[in-house]
Amino acid sequence: MIYKIKSKSIKDVFSMVSAQVLLRPFQIAKSFLVAKYLGPEIYGILKSTELIKMLNKFGSLGFKPTIIRNVTTARAQGNKNEEIDIKNNAYTAELILSIIIVLISLVSSFFFTNYLIKISIILSSLGLFLSKIFGLFETELRLNKEFTYLSRFILLQGILNSVFISLTVPFFNFYSVLCIPIATSIFIIFRIFRITNKFFVFKLNWLKLKDIFKVSIPLTFGTLSYGFFKYSERIIIITFLGLKATGIFGFAETIVTIFSSLLIGSVMKVRGIKILEELGKRNYSKVNNIVFKETSILILISLLFIGLIVILLKYFIPIFLPDWTIAINATILYSFCIPIKLLSSYIAFVIKSPTIGKLKFEPLMYLFITLLMLIGLLILKYYKYLSLINFIIVILFCLLFMHLCYVALYMQSFYFKFVYKND
Repeated sequence: MIYKIKSKSIKDVFSMVSAQVLLRPFQIAKSFLVAKYLGPEIYGILKSTELIKMLNKFGSLGFKPTIIRNVTTARAQGNKNEEIDIKNNAYTAELILSIIIVLISLVSSFFFTNYLIKISIILSSLGLFLSKIFGLFETELRLNKEFTYLSRFILLQGILNSVFISLTVPFFNFYSVLCIPIATSIFIIFRIFRITNKFFVFKLNWLKLKDIFKVSIPLTFGTLSYGFFKYSERIIIITFLGLKATGIFGFAETIVTIFSSLLIGSVMKVRGIKILEELGKRNYSKVNNIVFKETSILILISLLFIGLIVILLKYFIPIFLPDWTIAINATILYSFCIPIKLLSSYIAFVIKSPTIGKLKFEPLMYLFITLLMLIGLLILKYYKYLSLINFIIVILFCLLFMHLCYVALYMQSFYFKFVYKND
């Protein structure tokens, strides 16, 4: 039985990671082509309008992570009625919230007179809505551990986006980057629906919703505080360093995200469910072994990724993107955020689980490091050392401080309390 569980988990991780690995050549080629045809300044404008798409993650009330957290725990404890109630109310609330956010985003386009910005906001809003709908299906597939299907859909959509954007960006420029994901999202959502069918009833029970809010709101503060950090980061670069620097930083983020999502995104979607299950069963020593062993392995792999990023940039950029050689050093430096974030990738699931329930820690830490980042900005500006490279160093320092604090909290609230005293 143990062998089957491990085999299933390994298969799920392999499915998610292999989909991302297969996508990487397509995404890198697409990123290079988009950067080539748009140039640093227009690319900076595109990255600025992506602030709307970021609402897919930051425009949240924590319903989806609450579903993952509470339904997984309810299943581990065999509480079927609780599982159904949580799903119906949380999915319904998430759908209503998605509609409200997109309507607000669409209305905001009327406040701009520039035609290009107006169209960009409208297209980004449509893309945002479809992304949030896809998020409902993705959550359900994760709950049911249908990672093979999920990985196939992610791979299919990624390839379709990359291929069609690469083919059309020379002709439609800015617009192909915004329009193609809308078309592919509609296609993918239709395909997923044929597999999941109807997985919740549109229903709002205010008493149950009140219980959900007790978890989702603190989780939302974590998401919003992270969004505040990222928006502050982007606004600082736009305001103090200009659109060209924004384009360079956006390029660095794109390249780094391509690699970091292999580890932080794909692996965590599978192993996070496993950690919550084991915590629900009170297998604390097993959880601790997973955290330390797999975190160490992923950090080592991330260092290999950094070496690959260096080779990729040093070799391909001068040949295929000579206008982007100025982005090489910034991208290499920013790539060190991958091992830093991995420090607490597993730990975060434990800290936020019903076992520990430290839901206020993340928002407080993101607000604090945002303050640290602003102090760093003022120091750099005062001493006239403000540059994109130096500001990235400030960002890395802030992230390192936060994730080391996560490690300290894990040791204090979980390891010494549930593991060490029982060994």
